[in-house]
Amino acid sequence: MNPTHAFSAVPDRPAAPLPAPGPEPDSFESRAREILGGREPVTAGKLHLVSFAKIKERFGDQWLQVAPKAEELMRRAIERRLQPVDVYRKGADLDFVLLFPELTPQEGRLKCAQIAEEITRALVADLGADVAQIDAGAAVVDSKSMLAVIQRDGDLAEAISGEIAKVTTVSSKEDNSAALDHVRFLFRPIWDVKRNAVFNFFCVPMVKTQGGQIQAGEAAIDGLADRKFRLDYDLRLLKRVVDELMRVGAQDRRLLFTIPVHVDTVSFGPFRTEYLRVWRELPLSLQRLAVFDLVGGSEGFPQSRLIEILPSLKPVSRAVTLRMPVSAVQSIGRFAHVGLHALSTEAISNREEGAQAEFEKFVVATEKAHLLTYLHGIRTGSLALAAVGAGFSFIDGPAIGSAEVNPKDALRFSMEDLDAGR
Repeated sequence: MNPTHAFSAVPDRPAAPLPAPGPEPDSFESRAREILGGREPVTAGKLHLVSFAKIKERFGDQWLQVAPKAEELMRRAIERRLQPVDVYRKGADLDFVLLFPELTPQEGRLKCAQIAEEITRALVADLGADVAQIDAGAAVVDSKSMLAVIQRDGDLAEAISGEIAKVTTVSSKEDNSAALDHVRFLFRPIWDVKRNAVFNFFCVPMVKTQGGQIQAGEAAIDGLADRKFRLDYDLRLLKRVVDELMRVGAQDRRLLFTIPVHVDTVSFGPFRTEYLRVWRELPLSLQRLAVFDLVGGSEGFPQSRLIEILPSLKPVSRAVTLRMPVSAVQSIGRFAHVGLHALSTEAISNREEGAQAEFEKFVVATEKAHLLTYLHGIRTGSLALAAVGAGFSFIDGPAIGSAEVNPKDALRFSMEDLDAGR
């Protein structure tokens, strides 16, 4: 594929409002000193290095013509995903150092992977091209040593990358596969608010940490920034749902199951073929009991990508939903009339202030696009009430009910049940 052709084929869109322009070196270093100088230990996993040097190599001699527009696209993709506490800096060549002080290492890697995939797709339009490199460590390091990195002369990205390399052991694919052996896939009830019932169950990963705690969700799983590892993860989750559908089908019960699957898995042809080969082993009557929830939507998620994915999934499922950030309300209108059933979003952990106003904006924008709304991961009764008040169609999370191994029957669930569990 001609990378220049792919780049020029990306239409210019009206510039979305951005946070403050990318931080200058002094502001980055000042903020990094502030974060790293705190009392709490800092993990190298909060520092990430994303390199796009291979993209430059693919353009070859044509790079000088597209470099200004390409680098601006890179900065925009990064800045769209930064929270006010996050900072980044461009290093030598096309290396970007990102610091996420409030994210876990796994959450930081996932965010970097989303950034890298958006940029790669926009510039080279090749889903199979491995042209972005993401480096991050999860080992605890001495804050003083990281402060020394900030203060060194020379290239900051190179220095931080070297420091990360000292404390990071890169797992092999075999190690990643073995890590999935410790993941259990359970089913969390989804509340249909308008029908006052639970008959749909969302498949979630559960991981026991070294400290013995149980964590639910992808943030507890290391390695998902790697596309092939994500495929392995998606396949294991899918096989768990297949087993459950076979079980309920044999008992002639009709529950629904929502299956999260990463958009990369069903966008890239060979991955999609492998994924759907497992799914098509089910009778069509059981396939119709499943809703696919596409994970990985973003503010710049292209409508064309959905149009490519949906014809493969809709005939072998009950419906397809797309997971979007709750803040991405400006992008929702493009998903009207493309064949989606609903948009889903993830509740932000431990953040209740202003949640209902944010929920309401998401619901209003989604309903204008003639779509239903799912909200995942509600942990508290007060957030659940905010979600109901905002008008979400479907809600799941610990506030609704705990995950279980084998769901048995559809259940009645109303506001009174929610109040009783608060």
